[in-house]
Amino acid sequence: MEDTERIHLLDLIKGILIIFIIITHYNWTDEQRRMMLFPYWIDMAVPVFMIISGYVYALSYKRKKITSLKDAYEYKEIASKLIRYSVPLLMAFTFEVFLYVISGIKIDLSCVLTGGIGPGSFYYPVMIQFVFVYPLIYFAIKEYDLKGLCICGIANIVFEIAKAIYEMPTSEYRFLVLRYILLIATGCYLAIGKQRIRRPILYISMLIGIFWQYAVYYLNYKPVIINETWATTSCISALYIIPICVSVFSSKKMMDIRFGLLELIGRASFNIFLTQMVYFVGAKVIYKAIQNIWISNLVNILICCVVGIVFYMIESRITKGLLHYFDKKNYFEKRLKKISKKIGHAFKDKR
Repeated sequence: MEDTERIHLLDLIKGILIIFIIITHYNWTDEQRRMMLFPYWIDMAVPVFMIISGYVYALSYKRKKITSLKDAYEYKEIASKLIRYSVPLLMAFTFEVFLYVISGIKIDLSCVLTGGIGPGSFYYPVMIQFVFVYPLIYFAIKEYDLKGLCICGIANIVFEIAKAIYEMPTSEYRFLVLRYILLIATGCYLAIGKQRIRRPILYISMLIGIFWQYAVYYLNYKPVIINETWATTSCISALYIIPICVSVFSSKKMMDIRFGLLELIGRASFNIFLTQMVYFVGAKVIYKAIQNIWISNLVNILICCVVGIVFYMIESRITKGLLHYFDKKNYFEKRLKKISKKIGHAFKDKR
């Protein structure tokens, strides 16, 4: 969305969430995580980010008047989104490579395809898939409303069952956007859905999520279908946070809340996310030298946010300039014509 059309509350929430992500990547013990109830707030950071992404993309589709899958999968629409995610990732990864080179450590450059190195590296591949999967979710919600949300929830569960049957390793599972279908669809539904979700259903949903988090994290329940490593951020655990998001997103009073600093952090959240990936790999010495965990975490937050905001200010100008250059040169249109010609020739050859 353009700055003039931003929903300030969403930036504020994203600012809080990215701080949660920095906090969770500190080397807490399991006992500390349990004591501070991490599953009920810190672990909800990425799930809520997915809900917000589904919400914002839906508003973007409405603003751009995208009314069909053809519009949604238009070359320019897809390419511009890929560029917006890829430019900051490549910049952060280049710095990571630099750190490894001066440290004399070898690095496999192909890992840029899997989101680089460091905590949360799965996020970039997930968001690239998001760009291609989202149109299907959007039009399912637009066409079937609440039933569309249910369909997406069933699709999420089917994926989890298939994953369990075929024993998909965690190393592959973590990179797939399919585990977030329900959350993305929830965000989309909150933006364009017409039928209201009944309160009893929301209460039941919250209770299921709360009990699930408690069973997995505090009673050591071993999930049969859901991936154990990611159980506290799964579609079932997210049933706890969905009703809260429904309440917040439907409140006009909440939408008017402003907090400039957190909004700025929220706007720079993806850059801060990439910054903390580099930081927790290359700058462990900084926070490990500080014995007090609260001061250490404060230092982590300050460094990642300040550097991430500067990174955002530099990168956003580069990305906007790049997109403007492509538009000016009609690159997207020319590329689309070339692809169309290749497809046309391929069909002719078959005949």
